[in-house]
Amino acid sequence: MVTLDDQEPEEYKGIQWPARHGSHFLCIGWLCIPTGRAGLARKLMTFAEEFALKNGYDALRIDVFSNSLHARNLCRKNNFNEAGNFLSFFSSSLLSATIKKFG
Repeated sequence: MVTLDDQEPEEYKGIQWPARHGSHFLCIGWLCIPTGRAGLARKLMTFAEEFALKNGYDALRIDVFSNSLHARNLCRKNNFNEAGNFLSFFSSSLLSATIKKFG
């Protein structure tokens, strides 16, 4: 499952996003897969990127748990750049915010 939204979470307002990240961005709200289905995660990430490009967005944002090496590696492999960290409102966990700019 993947959810996409063009409204940024409140926690994103404290992140120092790159100056040229664009103002028309799409956020990946949730990217959930069953354990052991890494190939599915990559497919969902590709779907999100293609959807963003097709619909005229200039950047894609996602946050992942800072201690999740699998999630952070998925973002790196898909050319996302870390922009900062914040505490999750719901779980009090440290999250890493990442961004991928198109064009």
